[in-house]
Amino acid sequence: MSKENGVWEIEFLIKNEKVDRIKNYTKLFIKLYKNHIIDKKKVALLIFNAINLHSYDYVKSKILFAIKNKKKYSLNFDKLLENVLCDKIGEFYILLKSYEVQAENIDMFRKAIHREIHPLDFPEISTLEYNTNLAKQLYSLKPKEILTLTSENLKLELLFNPEDVSKVDIYKKYIK
Repeated sequence: MSKENGVWEIEFLIKNEKVDRIKNYTKLFIKLYKNHIIDKKKVALLIFNAINLHSYDYVKSKILFAIKNKKKYSLNFDKLLENVLCDKIGEFYILLKSYEVQAENIDMFRKAIHREIHPLDFPEISTLEYNTNLAKQLYSLKPKEILTLTSENLKLELLFNPEDVSKVDIYKKYIK
């Protein structure tokens, strides 16, 4: 606040915390992945807009996919990241099966899930590691809380509700 020639002047500074947070995440991504980036300004704008539209974790997974698959596509990293963030290239999931089940306890819920996933022809389902991880996650699942399990080819979204119906969604992963 200042006074000039008898007139008071007030200056307001408006701070948008969401924008500041997104800018910080964008700078962090640029700093972490600078070895892959060609045009930092373009990529910064892409990342800023993607975080603003989706979320930090969503953009992080897209960037990691782009880095992991850089050699697979005949694009420079900037163009590949742009295509990944615009969902032209990436990992996607198709709903294979969705069903509801009455399960009074977690053991009944686990058995219902196994009945549905074991006939599916995916190599990870038959491994001890997959089944052990699924059991551990299920037994730590709280009622009415969604659990998402992702493996090499599948994604399971599970909602256990002992008082009503429980829900199971099974997705198949594909890459385009």
